[in-house]
Amino acid sequence: MAPILRNVAEVLGSEPGPTSVRIGSYLTLVGFHTNYLASVMFLTSMVGNPLIAKFASDIANVELTWARWALAACLPGLCSFALIPWLLYNLNPPQLRETAHAQAFANGKLAALGPMTRQERTLLVILAAVIIGWMTSPWHGLGNTAMAMAGVCAILLSGVLTWENILSNAKAWEVIIWFALLLMMADET
Repeated sequence: MAPILRNVAEVLGSEPGPTSVRIGSYLTLVGFHTNYLASVMFLTSMVGNPLIAKFASDIANVELTWARWALAACLPGLCSFALIPWLLYNLNPPQLRETAHAQAFANGKLAALGPMTRQERTLLVILAAVIIGWMTSPWHGLGNTAMAMAGVCAILLSGVLTWENILSNAKAWEVIIWFALLLMMADET
């Protein structure tokens, strides 16, 4: 979200420094806080969440599935999504309050992109299938990792991405390796 918010702020004439109070600091704060909120709302949206679910299972014998986690988080999460922007608006009010020209600018850019491509539609279908797979894992018995790997395989087989595209994203592989090591160490304690 950070690159999107930064570009929106720049389009609205608010960049880091003296003009950040125009709207950039407000957008950054809202983006930061809602990103963390979204990360805790779903079991698979943050690397620490599956670890917490495992601890709940091991320590308290509470099985936290994707659907159970989402159901428990939906009410406080939706209330927080409504409250955070309002609260930040009052604590750090932006100078710019009318942004209709930004919406017109965005609509123009979206129209210039044209309709969704076959690859974009395919990616949306795969994403929806993986999320449904996570939600229904108690019924079919496939874990979150298996569903995620099935999604990666589907992306590769459908031609949305190539193997070279996936291998060139070194940062993502770093996260996977470090998270796997942390999970293995947590299992040993």
